[in-house]
Amino acid sequence: MRKAVAARLRQGVRALEAFLRRILILMALEIEPDLVAKDPRENLARAKARKLPTKTPFLRIFPAPIGASAFDFKEKLGAPPMPEPPPYAATLPPVTVPIGHCWRQLDHLQAIIKNPVAKARRLAFSLARRRPGLLMVPDQSRRVMRGCGTEPSSLFDAMAFQIMQKSRSRPPPLPPPRRWPKPTITRL
Repeated sequence: MRKAVAARLRQGVRALEAFLRRILILMALEIEPDLVAKDPRENLARAKARKLPTKTPFLRIFPAPIGASAFDFKEKLGAPPMPEPPPYAATLPPVTVPIGHCWRQLDHLQAIIKNPVAKARRLAFSLARRRPGLLMVPDQSRRVMRGCGTEPSSLFDAMAFQIMQKSRSRPPPLPPPRRWPKPTITRL
């Protein structure tokens, strides 16, 4: 596709990711009070039946802060800045860029949307074990919903308020899962 169309598609995918991210956090906060620490034997059975890693893109719930792009790191390491386009760029034919990764990301987001409860349940266990206390809302300073209209952007802001309110009364954190049994042979 042309660069302008690809940029609009990437902006739409980012907006969909941010919206879905907040919905999943709200669902996880609803599930969290009902969580119970699993039996260690169940964790051992899960560890034995490991799944093969897939090479699909994933939805990062708490993304990196703004300004942590590859270009910033290159400039901080002393790499030369990006070259300026030539002055005759307006006479060149439009540049096309591949967007296969955007379609793969949309397919992955569609799979999450079809079954959000499974993802929200895994997220609830992760939040209960690794992030106790008040949760800060992801995508706070970004204006990812700026081109989506007033209703989606107001819902986006309202979900941020709901996440802050629901995370004020979270249950105590779960103990970490015991993945492996203790060794029975301690001395040879």
